Amino acid sequence: VEDTVFIDPVWMIDVFKGVMRHDWQHLLDFFQQDPTKSKKTKKLLHLGIIDEDVFEYLWPQQGSKFWLEEKTEKVSRSAEVGFIKSHVEVQEAVALLRGCDLAHFLGVGMKDLKDTDNKSRELLCPGIIPSFTHEHKRAVTDKDKQSLCASVEREYNIFPAGFIDRLVVLCAARHFEVDCSGSMAVMKGWGRTLLVSWREDNDKHVLRADASTRQQIENLQEDLRRLEAFFPGMKRRRSNEESSGKEAVQVGIFTQGERSRACGLDIERKVKELYEAENLPLGLTCQIHPCDERGDAGDECLVNILCISTECVDEQGAMQGESSFSKPWNRLTASKAIIIPVVLTDYYDKHIKPRNRFNEWWPREIQGMERYRIFHQYKKKDEVSKDKVSEYEKSMRTLYDGIIKKLHQGRGSFEDLYDVTSQNELLCQACLHDRSESQPASQGVRAVGRFDPSEIKEALDKETNGMTDMQQELEQEDVIKQKIMIKAITCTRGHTTTVKEVLAFNDSSSPCPSCLKDKRVPHFFSRPTCLSMLARDLTAKIYCNQCQREMDVLDVTPPQVFLSYNWGHDNSTQKMVREVKRRIEEQTSLQCWFDVEGGIDHGEDHMQKMEQGVSRCEVFVVFMSDKYVKSGNCRREFARACKAGKYIIPVLVPVLYEASPDSKDLESESGWKGDKEGEDWWKRIAELEETSEAAKEVKVDWEFLASFSKPLKIEAKREQQEQQQKEKDHGGLHVSGLEALVAAVQARVYRGGVVFHEVEHPFLRSLHRQKRLLDSILDRISRLQSKILLGIDNPDDLP
Repeated sequence: VEDTVFIDPVWMIDVFKGVMRHDWQHLLDFFQQDPTKSKKTKKLLHLGIIDEDVFEYLWPQQGSKFWLEEKTEKVSRSAEVGFIKSHVEVQEAVALLRGCDLAHFLGVGMKDLKDTDNKSRELLCPGIIPSFTHEHKRAVTDKDKQSLCASVEREYNIFPAGFIDRLVVLCAARHFEVDCSGSMAVMKGWGRTLLVSWREDNDKHVLRADASTRQQIENLQEDLRRLEAFFPGMKRRRSNEESSGKEAVQVGIFTQGERSRACGLDIERKVKELYEAENLPLGLTCQIHPCDERGDAGDECLVNILCISTECVDEQGAMQGESSFSKPWNRLTASKAIIIPVVLTDYYDKHIKPRNRFNEWWPREIQGMERYRIFHQYKKKDEVSKDKVSEYEKSMRTLYDGIIKKLHQGRGSFEDLYDVTSQNELLCQACLHDRSESQPASQGVRAVGRFDPSEIKEALDKETNGMTDMQQELEQEDVIKQKIMIKAITCTRGHTTTVKEVLAFNDSSSPCPSCLKDKRVPHFFSRPTCLSMLARDLTAKIYCNQCQREMDVLDVTPPQVFLSYNWGHDNSTQKMVREVKRRIEEQTSLQCWFDVEGGIDHGEDHMQKMEQGVSRCEVFVVFMSDKYVKSGNCRREFARACKAGKYIIPVLVPVLYEASPDSKDLESESGWKGDKEGEDWWKRIAELEETSEAAKEVKVDWEFLASFSKPLKIEAKREQQEQQQKEKDHGGLHVSGLEALVAAVQARVYRGGVVFHEVEHPFLRSLHRQKRLLDSILDRISRLQSKILLGIDNPDDLP
């Protein structure tokens, strides 16, 4: 359709009106009950990214409730905006914008970092960003500037209308991530950065571009030649090109010995093959660094792969003497570089598997490897049987995907923010406005007051005291809104406001965790902006102008929901939990911590990542299965949640596989095979622990489960083989019955995630139940007595 010639100027003007005059505020109001489209509208507002599902709300559509709705004085929304046509075909409107280089579909022909099989397309259109949001939200860090080795600067007599928008769209087509504003655009992809800035001083119109590679500058110059030809009144006055330093290698492979080098050559060949097959717009540089006797191990690269074999260590697993391999290895860990350890079969079979050293598998001479615990196990193609060649391909694809993901993340991923948990505190907005700009950083931590969440909890307990369980379920929401929200609350520095205003501010603004760590007055990021960025890319970065640091958006707005599970046979439970995550994030405004999607990757410390996720979440959803109870890591997650006082929602995983006496893996243990109805359903765990080695290593008090509501049940059904091919996004599983789980998660996050875990003796619980029953009987008897004395027919009519 982009090749179509449009000859109707009235229709073309209507298309541009849809971009320039759209009413984003009304869209937010209209989608108030639809969290999914509400998030997509915010993405349009903050990032200039239009989701395909929102197209029909930009241009008038026949029979649309949105466009027929009367706005003021019985004038339809379509007429109020000023549309002349009563209907604008969406597909043709988008084609016009793309044909004019005013919009571009993001990720066309590129592999996304997320599971995008069911994801609608996204259109980048810089011109749709309202003027008041045009301030730039990300600066370029000093580390970014050091990596920019090529630049070009041009001066023009004028910037014609649409010139900047078209240039940004053309550049965005060659990158993965785009951040636009009124004076700058930062584009990133595959470890490369392109910074385009422009300024207008009187009659000077200067455009400057800095890039990580010469290829990016050449592409930009080609775009400029195209636009200069399109705008005949635009004249170039001068052009300067500069080059400083050398381009950073994207993937560096460090080897020592013949087997290690053969592994490195195989990885290099396969990575380039997979990258070229995706036909991506920017090239990939990959270089092998053999660590020879001279110790010449090359420079640090964006992603560093260590090929580790027995050639690197002696019989005891220590580095060979003054090993030239240990020098670059320690140098990389000391600089907190991005590392993916690749362990060869000989090292795995000799130094890891027999000694069960999965958490501390590296030589003792290497310092700081705790943050890179997770390794990739490499097997040569000739080490895999012919009927399992696909396992080799799958393993190499996993490694390749990990490399690409690390390139997108860039430096700064390992900023040590582990001890920052105060970002879940309730901060005072009045204190932020009252702070002095000249205040010393050391005083910053005392400059912003905090509110005590226990005050809200005490007020809630007071209001609900005496309610029956049924009344609490039906009336608690009204109690919160009508009484708790208007309660006055005072911060630690004396400012008084209402609970509603405190929650509204802390829900819409998130403090910079790096500022909090430095004990300075924190910069506050817009939470809607952060969530919009995460909806596009879980590895998105954001820059704090106050502490001059770039960090992961996930560190600014940590996921409120932690999903704890055991992968299960053939990853069956993982596929169920992936669907749960998708449903929660689509139907609510919440984010979920999910280990295989932004939670944990190769070359990271899975223990630290897990503890961060649990510490920062508000609700801990545990998917109970027999394998979960027997897993050491799963038990650690549950124990951490109990220690941190998290609200726990247990979910019973259905059994999808029949027990097989010939199977060593016991596929049926992927589900919960015990009682699903009784109050003491969890007591069966004691039987499972009798045959579990992990139970001896990690002690867990499962009686905490008795403090929470009965477990929820979800349903899952394995599809037939033919259906599996059609539904790859669900992994061959049909999951249902998630409505109650989504509602429970949303309700609990709304009420607050911190609870007081108390293990009550079974005998005391029984006495309490009997006491409640006795109190109910005595109350009924009292009412019957009053009926007899007062002559009332119905005792329920008593006050």
